[in-house]
Amino acid sequence: MRRGIERLRGFREIYPEDQRVRRRLFQAFVEVAQSFGFEEVEAPSVEPLELFRLKSGEEILAQTWSFRDKGGREVTLVPELTPSIARMVARRRDLPRPLKWFSIAKMWRYEEPQAGRLREFWQFNADIFGSPYPEADAEVIALSCAYLDRVGLRSQYEVRVSDRYSMEAILGPRAGEIFPIIDRMPKVGEGETRAALSALGLSDSEAERVLEIASVRGRWEEVRSTVKRLGAPDYRLRVLDELFLVLDSYGLGDRVIVDLSTVRGLAYYTGIVYEGRDRAGRHRAIFGGGRYDGVVSLLGGRETPATGMGMGDAVLELMLREAGLWGLEAPRADAVVMWIGGDRELSLAARAAAALREAGLRVDLEVMRRRPSRVLSRASREGVRLAVIVGEEEASAGEVSLKDLESGRQVRVPVGELPSAARALLGG
Repeated sequence: MRRGIERLRGFREIYPEDQRVRRRLFQAFVEVAQSFGFEEVEAPSVEPLELFRLKSGEEILAQTWSFRDKGGREVTLVPELTPSIARMVARRRDLPRPLKWFSIAKMWRYEEPQAGRLREFWQFNADIFGSPYPEADAEVIALSCAYLDRVGLRSQYEVRVSDRYSMEAILGPRAGEIFPIIDRMPKVGEGETRAALSALGLSDSEAERVLEIASVRGRWEEVRSTVKRLGAPDYRLRVLDELFLVLDSYGLGDRVIVDLSTVRGLAYYTGIVYEGRDRAGRHRAIFGGGRYDGVVSLLGGRETPATGMGMGDAVLELMLREAGLWGLEAPRADAVVMWIGGDRELSLAARAAAALREAGLRVDLEVMRRRPSRVLSRASREGVRLAVIVGEEEASAGEVSLKDLESGRQVRVPVGELPSAARALLGG
């Protein structure tokens, strides 16, 4: 027997029992985003590598699935969507601000596959362009929370918020070098973080101060004085005051906290940043995002403040499975249509199936040419309510037999009257 060709590591084959859950999750995101006034957009799946070299930073660049196309250009499968969406904004100066856009797109990153981390994944994105005010950040955070609540994870997550401008003031001129080290701390631990800070040239006392700063965590009203004492500017404290005012008013005060170790690894972030994390601490971030006020202008547009988030489906799936929320019953057909005979009977059966589908019913046309008794037995087991049978006698009269599999009642009706007869048996 020839050995099969296996799928690549980090990629998934998604069977119907999983895909129907995923389709429900996708639709839920569409509905939640639209309830917040967001509109859907779509961007290319392949982009010039230079787009990410310009804005995403070395970590993302190292993870790209990049190659030279047949024209000799350096291109890549998109590892994240923000640069592409920002370019779309830059190209359309005529669009009235604010822009509130969402998307559901497939991403590719050449990372080491592990739980919650894949080389191909779907990502939900939501972005607001044009508002420099913290209520825009609050809207994106609130949308993310509303979605997680919608899919059943209400008590399973928290959102950790920080402010890169405050952290730059607190950490001083080397903040940009320190941010990536702080960002990796949850993955590598305190010992490796100390070693990285030491390799950067920080003394033991300086490294200790960085770790002390990164340990500040709690509700805003509890840690505000500490953040002020560490050196956050007053104007940034007011921004955080306003952010948490809106979040508390949304009823999110029980799950949104300040965590100064949340700095986000991507190079383009400015100002407020945030991550959604599972409370049990077992997984990577559920979602992450923040301000990226300089990206649109860098890509040729006018100065445009922006904030947005991305939520990958891999960690979301893990959490839903752990919570027992992943399964979803297969949708049942309303009717099965079978035929016995030749071309005339097959043609009438196909017409009957088409008529029922046009009427909005879910219909399964028998394509295996099995005996009627087997078809009816399987349909009953699967909870199908109606059977449409076309034999020689029905075809000669231009009719079909319609059987209610619950009651056993069977009637003969012309094909043109089949939809109304089926609706009557189904109760409307």
